[in-house]
Amino acid sequence: MITNASYAHMKTWDLTPWQGDHVGLPGHRWRLRDVGEAHWNNTGAGCSGSQYYTGTIDANGKLVGLPDKFTSSYGYNGYMQLQQGCLRDDGSIEWPCPNG
Repeated sequence: MITNASYAHMKTWDLTPWQGDHVGLPGHRWRLRDVGEAHWNNTGAGCSGSQYYTGTIDANGKLVGLPDKFTSSYGYNGYMQLQQGCLRDDGSIEWPCPNG
């Protein structure tokens, strides 16, 4: 999703479709972050930008703590992704976004 507070129709995004059971892999993690324009246009590029929310995925596949909506307070385009990270054996998390 691309957010931009300068445009009322792009300011707030409904996250309720990703709430409920069977959305993610149990025991893993989720986060909502701005991945930056370079990554948005080329998934091999590293991420830049802020992380806004993060949480765990429960035994039923529910993204625990995911808010109902995300509202941008910035005037620039934010290239937002709701990402799932896989928990490695050593306890670290592998995210789908290189370099963070």
